[in-house]
Amino acid sequence: MTTDDDRPDVDIAADPAIWLRGPSPEASDEDRREWLLGAQHAVSTDFDLENAKGGADYREYLSQVLKAFVSWQTSANVTFLRMRHQGDTPIPVSLELYSRTDLQDIAADPSIDFSTDKPLADQFVDSLLADPDDVPTVGETSCEPVGTTGWQRLVYWVEDPKDGVTGRVRYVRHFAASGVVAVFRFGGLDPALTIEALEDVDELAHGVRVGGES
Repeated sequence: MTTDDDRPDVDIAADPAIWLRGPSPEASDEDRREWLLGAQHAVSTDFDLENAKGGADYREYLSQVLKAFVSWQTSANVTFLRMRHQGDTPIPVSLELYSRTDLQDIAADPSIDFSTDKPLADQFVDSLLADPDDVPTVGETSCEPVGTTGWQRLVYWVEDPKDGVTGRVRYVRHFAASGVVAVFRFGGLDPALTIEALEDVDELAHGVRVGGES
């Protein structure tokens, strides 16, 4: 993942009525505690939990959700949590940013075969769209462009005895000017919720600018 030294400026126009942005990966324990207190206050105020029916119970649930989110062990550069209203299912989403240096390091790994004549970034994008994190076990796998933004979206389905059928979603884009490859991921949701969330994550991806390129 990109470091502060070789990462271009990244701006993300996330709708605050939909998305809660997580703390930075470099955040200290104290920073995370402060983030947690601020997030609890902001969401409680936005949802008017002081006056809402079941507000006290929901506040306890909210505390558990936010504690799990702030403790999320992920290599992502940026994290988001979709929370639109009381009763909404929280959806964590991660954004990874791979610089030219990252791609060169990945290509140097002898276990990874980037051997075609295509540019390295294009090969990496192809690999992300062709090689899911988990093996699809049910239904159809789709890979399609998200409008005309340059993002491509991979959606596939996994079935297991405990959770039934759940979706896995990956968005990938190469920002040519900076050489950065950006990757959004979310998953583990039932099919209906997976499909319902796509529109919001599409819009989140649309709002990403890397090095001034949107």
